[in-house]
Amino acid sequence: MSQHNTKFILNYFSILFFTLFLSLSIISCSSPTSPTNNGEDPNALKAPAGLTVTETETKNTVKLTWTDNNSPYYWIYYNTTNNTETATCKTKSASSSNATYGYEITLSSSGTYYFWIKSADGYTSTSNTSDFSTVVSYVFTYTSNSAPTGLTVSPSTTKNTVKLTWTDNNSPYYWIYYNTTNNTETATCKTKSASSSNATYGYEITLPSSGTYYFWIKSADGYTSTSNTSDFSTPVTYNFTYEALIVPSGLTITATETKNTIKITWNDNGSAYYWIYYNSTNDTTTATCKTKSASSSNATYGYEITLPSSGTYYFWIKSADGYTTSSNTSDFSTSISYDFTYTTLTAPTGLQVTTTETQKTIKITWEDNKSAYYWIYYNSTNDTTTATCKTKSASSSNATYGYEITLPSTGTYYFWIKSADGYTTSSNTSDFSESVIFTLQ
Repeated sequence: MSQHNTKFILNYFSILFFTLFLSLSIISCSSPTSPTNNGEDPNALKAPAGLTVTETETKNTVKLTWTDNNSPYYWIYYNTTNNTETATCKTKSASSSNATYGYEITLSSSGTYYFWIKSADGYTSTSNTSDFSTVVSYVFTYTSNSAPTGLTVSPSTTKNTVKLTWTDNNSPYYWIYYNTTNNTETATCKTKSASSSNATYGYEITLPSSGTYYFWIKSADGYTSTSNTSDFSTPVTYNFTYEALIVPSGLTITATETKNTIKITWNDNGSAYYWIYYNSTNDTTTATCKTKSASSSNATYGYEITLPSSGTYYFWIKSADGYTTSSNTSDFSTSISYDFTYTTLTAPTGLQVTTTETQKTIKITWEDNKSAYYWIYYNSTNDTTTATCKTKSASSSNATYGYEITLPSTGTYYFWIKSADGYTTSSNTSDFSESVIFTLQ
């Protein structure tokens, strides 16, 4: 081989090795944690885009919409200055539905307001969030609240209850008051959250005794002590006659498809409330009051109680005009007994974990074994003793349609479920189901 050819070959390989070395150097300098071209983590929460602020028909209220980026939560902020550090966080629970249909905020005074949104994977202080969105400003003119008009009071179909309606003036809130004297200073404020729907369809108040009552309404832009309100409306008087409460009758107990659960029905006598009791002995003095808020709907369709053990149980109901200790009630109904056999709870099967369209969120489904409750756990290690219990209130509906959990970070997770007959520490539960492993990319 000639000297010229040898020199050419050496130069060729020198260039080839230099090019290869340079390529490897560039590759080795690239970040292994930045799989995208622009160096961003694809799992990082992105600041929302497309934020708009528009006026609504509701007085002093604006509506925010934005481009849904499939985050599980959105945190909404506003301020009277262009400063995120002092901004008020209106909510940490806005959702994809709000992104599409709007989230409404009632403002308290005229001026220029600034709005921002963050994406988040939760609603607590430990949640991961994106940066703030681009700020959007809105020049707002406050409209003073005017006293409502057209207040009417009429009897309701519910015993000892009256219904109030009024002319809707598009206020976000209405505060409703009543008294036995024509005195607003000592009047009871029944609610600070009545709405336009109540103005049209009525707001009901159950009264405790016979007499002449006076009613007033205020318009308001909130339900706190700092909210702006109108003056009181013109009072409306109503002569009311109290009806003695009737002891409920027709009590029946039947088994349900839900494990260890019975259903109670009774004859609806038009009472505003029904208090339901049960005991393992025929003794009302030691009976457990399961609820003070049962209604006419429960009388017709049934109120369900999950029982903790086998035995004979006794049930009673009272009619009531409220759910507090000062409420009027009837005597106890005649007791009805029921021989109950407890079914041992079995660990759920068929647990599946799948991805969802919502970022960092998975959906759990399982075979419904007709337990009253399901307790759902997850952990980053295969250890039930340190697992997080996400909920103690999952139901048969969740078994079929899925229970969603937003996970704090990528990685491998283990999931378990227990069947339970309640959501308290004293509830009976099954063993843990077999674990299912899922890797969140």
